[in-house]
Amino acid sequence: MRLATHHTAWPMLLTAAFAVEAVQARPTSTLGTGVLRQAPGLEAVAAVPDLPASDLEARAALAANLVNLGNQLSDQGRHGEALAATEEGVAMFRALADKGPAFRAQLAWSLHSLARRHLALDRPGDALAPAQEAVASLREEAQTNPLHQREWASAIHTLSRVRSGLNQTREALALSREAVAIWRPLVKTQPLHRAGLADALSNNSVLLLADGQRQEALDPALEAEQILRDLARGKTELRGEHANALLQVGTVRRELGQGPQSLAPNQEAVALLRELAASDTSQRRHLGRALIGLGLSYGAMGRLEESLAISQEAAAMAREVAQTNPQYRLDLAIALNNLGLAYGDAGRRQEALAPTQEAVSLYRVLVKTQTADRADLSSSLSNLGKAHGELGQLREALPPLVETVGLLRALVKDSPAHRGDLARALSNLGYLRLLMGQKDQARALLEESLELVRPLAASNPYYQGDLRRTIANLEQLKR
Repeated sequence: MRLATHHTAWPMLLTAAFAVEAVQARPTSTLGTGVLRQAPGLEAVAAVPDLPASDLEARAALAANLVNLGNQLSDQGRHGEALAATEEGVAMFRALADKGPAFRAQLAWSLHSLARRHLALDRPGDALAPAQEAVASLREEAQTNPLHQREWASAIHTLSRVRSGLNQTREALALSREAVAIWRPLVKTQPLHRAGLADALSNNSVLLLADGQRQEALDPALEAEQILRDLARGKTELRGEHANALLQVGTVRRELGQGPQSLAPNQEAVALLRELAASDTSQRRHLGRALIGLGLSYGAMGRLEESLAISQEAAAMAREVAQTNPQYRLDLAIALNNLGLAYGDAGRRQEALAPTQEAVSLYRVLVKTQTADRADLSSSLSNLGKAHGELGQLREALPPLVETVGLLRALVKDSPAHRGDLARALSNLGYLRLLMGQKDQARALLEESLELVRPLAASNPYYQGDLRRTIANLEQLKR
């Protein structure tokens, strides 16, 4: 009996599991138009200085320009500058809204942009207040003016992402469903909003997967992919978003144990992103993520050498991107974690240790500022214990497996979706205690694991393997 593995893959959101970045509708609207302030590297004209306090419309135009400038700076990866410009625009709109209710919708729009700027800096805690205020205000505006429903739906989507980043999966899922419900009637009368619906559906699929609802995650993933396939035929700039949707389909199918069906969407996504990355280096990050998904699909099909080759390419690309922009170290940690597993699955156990250790070190740094990464740290620690165990280094395997159980116990208190992970971790630790001759400790851990996994396996075939593994480990105690 071997220790169970914990793969990490990207969904379309930054969630505790892994998959791909979601298609994100930019919160631009007719609420923010006008001339841009001068900024290095951007086509703009200088704002009019010293605007009279009485010229409210001119000040509103300048505030809108600042928010739009923040959006453009963010597109260039200049997230710190983007935040500063957006904060200035928000402050101006807040002052204007105090003078007259006509500016409240523009304030809400700017707050939505501010929340997104914080998310771009991986600061969901700072994004929460502006995201909540934007949703509350736009909800009120949409009730009196249907033209604001698009901004409202987009703001709800952003708040869902914020909740997800705070590891509040259930709250994020409820918001995601609300966003989908708003987009559907809009799309019937205004088909140009289909991209927004696809974005919301992708997010819904990601969150259902994070909540352990694997079968339910498939339909919204398939619907989003079909919408974006149709849209990308006429708009080549949407090919990247279509690639992300394909990767989510592959991720869900792999999680459902449908390895062969996961391969084709992952291959198509990689092909699309290779083409895009050839002329746009900013797409290399997305290509690296797609390669991770493809490597996992090859591994799920038992094509271990192909999985290893793709995982090596993914890790190399993620390292290159992270060296250019340290904000993307999470991508590197994920790629290294899966590379370690690919080495182990290919029988190259000694080589599995170094990338897994590096992944753990990266996650330890990341969780200091982003607690949502604790689930990924627990997976990586579990894999480190597995790597040591397969080298016969039982004493070295013990500390990471003990730490894994401790992390997951804390996570389960916040989100019951982690019960399956905790059951697997308890089984792994119990099996290790068994190998070390510590039978009483092994029995307690394995019985706790069985108590957790039995009801999960009864309602979800995904956990049948974990149930069989735990029962087999308990049987060994009787010999």
